[in-house]
Amino acid sequence: MLSCRDLRYRDSALPTGDPRELERLIDVERPDLFVLGDLRVRYDQRRVTMAGRKVELTATEYELPRELSQNAGRVLTYDRLLRTVWGRRGADNPGPVRTFVKKLRHKLGDDAASPAYILTERAVGYRMPEPGSGSSP
Repeated sequence: MLSCRDLRYRDSALPTGDPRELERLIDVERPDLFVLGDLRVRYDQRRVTMAGRKVELTATEYELPRELSQNAGRVLTYDRLLRTVWGRRGADNPGPVRTFVKKLRHKLGDDAASPAYILTERAVGYRMPEPGSGSSP
């Protein structure tokens, strides 16, 4: 995330007339909100929405998009997700992570064969694209 000071020095921060660009600028100044395509993660409300509709998530299911979005663009290993989401180690058994990602993708409407929001890094873990990276929806 960029600070307000950083925005002043970026040419790309100037509004182009596109309403989505203005929304992106506002969201950069609000670290309590993550936006990727239709996906919104509101950290301050512990809420996830897709295309304006609330996604019903368990407490653990919420922690996955929170952790992935706060580290957008970075690969999070199975071990790291097990530690940060479940509070335990055990990369030798990535089963719980895979199961929850499958459920979460289904709830988000994200196609596992061609995911847009939760990308698989084979035999390593998962990552969420950075907004505006070109690989995001």
